[in-house]
Amino acid sequence: SKGKTMMVLLTLLLRPAEFHCFWIQQAIKRSDLQLLVEVLCSLTNDEIRAMSEYYYKAEKSELAADIQQHVVGSRNKRVQWILRKMLEAQREEYVDADKQLAKQHLTELA
Repeated sequence: SKGKTMMVLLTLLLRPAEFHCFWIQQAIKRSDLQLLVEVLCSLTNDEIRAMSEYYYKAEKSELAADIQQHVVGSRNKRVQWILRKMLEAQREEYVDADKQLAKQHLTELA
């Protein structure tokens, strides 16, 4: 539809931190955990930090607190922990996936 096309075109004019922040804001507004995770998982640590800084400037509130209040709420403690860790932007970034490490993390989370 025309409205969706316009939204796509407008978001393409945004800087990366603004673009990511736009989609995080949409996830918060809709309480959409899937969208939130999709955006956060696709960003590097530097991109998460830049987006969080932009969010704070735009919203005058902390991203982690808003996500906790509007999206996570009283959901599973593991979900809260994972999102908090992602927002800390301290995860190791690998070029190649470590399948053994992924299996280990999976069993730890299960």
